[in-house]
Amino acid sequence: MTVFEAKTTQDATTAGLAQLHLRADQAQIKVLDAGRRGFLGIGSRPARVDITAKVVVAPKTEPVQANEATKPAAKPAPAKSAEPVRDNDAAIAAVKNYLENVMVAMDLPGEVDATKQRGGVIFAMHTEKEALLIGKHGKTINALQTLAQSLFYERGRSRRWHIILNVGDYRERRERTLRNLAQRSAREVVASGKAVYLDPMPSFERKILHEELADSDYVETRSEGVDPRRFVVVSAQRR
Repeated sequence: MTVFEAKTTQDATTAGLAQLHLRADQAQIKVLDAGRRGFLGIGSRPARVDITAKVVVAPKTEPVQANEATKPAAKPAPAKSAEPVRDNDAAIAAVKNYLENVMVAMDLPGEVDATKQRGGVIFAMHTEKEALLIGKHGKTINALQTLAQSLFYERGRSRRWHIILNVGDYRERRERTLRNLAQRSAREVVASGKAVYLDPMPSFERKILHEELADSDYVETRSEGVDPRRFVVVSAQRR
């Protein structure tokens, strides 16, 4: 699920199609929340739409019933075609090619390097216009990472590998920010005794928060909500 927000459903749809480089007829668009203007800004909330690329399925053809008098002798049934061979290296190449095409479509000159690591692959996207590829609050790069992960699962053999997209040192800077956020939240919980509810974020970012506070003697963490609005709660440990 890839969710986009704006003042109206039309604005959210237009922004989402632009980020995913899809036309309206190439996408499945579901309105999750029509939003509300509120009164003098009070009680307002943004419109939310879920946009996913359509999967093109070839139409099934019905067998033609032959006349019994002219029906030819039965032939042996043809052997079933083998399932497409899944290959991790071919899947990595497909993801790399997809990301390079996205950069061309966004008019972002650059290149993509793929590096295998334990449990997955890191795709480093090099461009002089890093901010455009990262997007506001990382929304563009995170949306591309979701699509890249889906493509790898479709073509690759391993279902446990994680695909990580990085632009410059964005992921490293983001990890430091999240670890600092976890520590600040823990101090706030200890000082006030009240739980801290953080903003929604992807699962791989929530994991960093959980890891950072896993050994704390004073606070504990849990995730609540439903993706893509799932968030981390930092609260005092129950004695």
